[in-house]
Amino acid sequence: MHYVRKPKVLQFEISSNCNLNCTGCSRTDEQTYSMKGNPLIPKNEFLTLEKFKDIIEDPVCNELEIIEFCGTIDDPAMHPQFLDMLKFLRKKEIPADVHTNGSLRTPEFWKEVAKLTKDIPHSKVKFNIDGLSDTNHLYRRGSNWNKIMENAAAFIAAGGNAAWQYIVFDWNAHQIEEAKELAAEMNFRSFKYRHDRAQSVSAIEIDNGFVRPEWKPTWQRLIVKAEQKSAGNKIECFSRESAMYFIGFNGNVWPCCFLHNSSWIHLGTLDETKQRFEGNYGKNWNNVHYYTFSDILNSKFYTEDLYDSWQTEIHGTGCKDRLLRCSQTCTKNSISIGNHTVEKL
Repeated sequence: MHYVRKPKVLQFEISSNCNLNCTGCSRTDEQTYSMKGNPLIPKNEFLTLEKFKDIIEDPVCNELEIIEFCGTIDDPAMHPQFLDMLKFLRKKEIPADVHTNGSLRTPEFWKEVAKLTKDIPHSKVKFNIDGLSDTNHLYRRGSNWNKIMENAAAFIAAGGNAAWQYIVFDWNAHQIEEAKELAAEMNFRSFKYRHDRAQSVSAIEIDNGFVRPEWKPTWQRLIVKAEQKSAGNKIECFSRESAMYFIGFNGNVWPCCFLHNSSWIHLGTLDETKQRFEGNYGKNWNNVHYYTFSDILNSKFYTEDLYDSWQTEIHGTGCKDRLLRCSQTCTKNSISIGNHTVEKL
């Protein structure tokens, strides 16, 4: 059975750059929390405007409902042609859902974003602000509170649909109500919060010399852990339910950000991971720089193997073995993806 023949949602990570160094992000070195970042992630790589247009204009995308700029390691405002992408979407009347930390660019830039997204139903900018002036920077290291407030205010004043997204940690849980009140005063249209899934440490802990215990995974160790977690549970793929695909800055097409993000964590460094994909489908099998978007969506992985892999409890490197990442994220005992509260303001 095909994973998704006609996507309704495309999630884009348009660059490898971000101005922050959040402790829960895979771009951060999880042992030292160095500002130098994860050495596996290249710098200054961008999905081109032309390739962005090619994907959206591919015949298989004639049922698109929304484009989400929500990469795992980037902030879309870092892309030098981000406004041009929004202009393209506005011309085609496709809604844009933009995720940002809000701590970069200028008020004038965000006024332009408002101009390009307003009046298109379901378009919005989600400002990810995890606390107030004394706590937001503890997770979003390198952020500037005053700049965030200026940018968000400018976007809202220009008619933009703004949402405040809040990750709850031990150090900011007491500020949820105060942040919600501030959001209402600033005319944010909604306030959404969820609890930390990444077990992130704070800047205070880092300053005190916190280092995660060294953990050297093996393929078999990960399989045992995944099988203990899934325990035969059915895969319930949230991406398939949304008819969604994720496109990374490098041009790779995945069902979700979790499979893409595996490239930058322990799982992606293991030889078995490379064998699972490249060994079965060839090099660059899912890359839009080598194949059209339609070709990729009609590859064996998407037309047969991905769905078939959910029907087995066996984790391995065969093309129809269950993916470790699927068990980690989309089984009954997996991490909670949708555990959040949204309140209209």
